[in-house]
Amino acid sequence: MWSERIALEAAYKDPGRLFGPPLALLEEDKRRKYVINRLPKIEKEIAKLCREYESANGRAFLINGVTFEQFCFDRENQHEAEVQKEREMKKMKSKQQTMMEATYGSTRQKTPARKDMTMRNRTAVKRLQDSRVAPKPSVSSKP
Repeated sequence: MWSERIALEAAYKDPGRLFGPPLALLEEDKRRKYVINRLPKIEKEIAKLCREYESANGRAFLINGVTFEQFCFDRENQHEAEVQKEREMKKMKSKQQTMMEATYGSTRQKTPARKDMTMRNRTAVKRLQDSRVAPKPSVSSKP
């Protein structure tokens, strides 16, 4: 369940998911809500089972030498540290971009796509063709 939470967070950050089928976004959102609501309940249930094991056997249930509660706490802290590191990197990149734009000017504008240019040219040609045919000399009366 934890790995699914991490995978859903990574998918949420991917901008390419917005261009897929709309139902996929809906399913992803439903799954995210399910995982967010269910994960704490599962952790509480496992913690309860670990306490029952400890009372029945007289020793703590250990995962890699640490209790389940400590394992969950460490895992959450490590994840938060990674997220914080990503945020800091993003802020630093943004600052560097701002500094570069302040020093050398902002990024140049992209030219319109070829398709747009073609449509503009067609419109201009049509307008020229229509202007050649349409205007007729006006008849003026000379005295």
